[in-house]
Amino acid sequence: MINDLLRINELNPASVQKIEWTPVGAVLGWNEPIGGRFSQALFFRPGWRWYGVYGTPGTIGFSEKQQRSRGRVYYEVRAVAFLPNDSDTFRSQLQWMAYPRFYLRITDQLGKKIVVGRPEQGLEMLADFNNEVEMGGKRGYMIEFTGKVSFPAGFYPFT
Repeated sequence: MINDLLRINELNPASVQKIEWTPVGAVLGWNEPIGGRFSQALFFRPGWRWYGVYGTPGTIGFSEKQQRSRGRVYYEVRAVAFLPNDSDTFRSQLQWMAYPRFYLRITDQLGKKIVVGRPEQGLEMLADFNNEVEMGGKRGYMIEFTGKVSFPAGFYPFT
């Protein structure tokens, strides 16, 4: 159905509250979002769930850039967060996370959730560690999830 794209009369704060991830292989049941919204929750393999990524306030973001190539539309997705500090646990986890592909669940400042990724189009994760020169600088990991997907994220009204 075609409609006007009019201003929605509600709060519209920018910024992401939370990024959560799960490996594509951890999900047994997947349903396509219909009309921009999931009708059922993802069904996880036993022992798997959504896992959070802490991000220093003001460093957590999400973008979904529509692109066109050879007559087809796709979306370049990027989610970022700065994870402060360093530890052997962080290093081990982030090394493991460099290999699988992921679904992401993004929660905005109003508590609305979207899920991005598809069974055949999971997102990749890279983490860059930096210990800045100045004492007051940042020390930690810039976490970045990226990928190209054929459909935009869908609203996800489930916990």
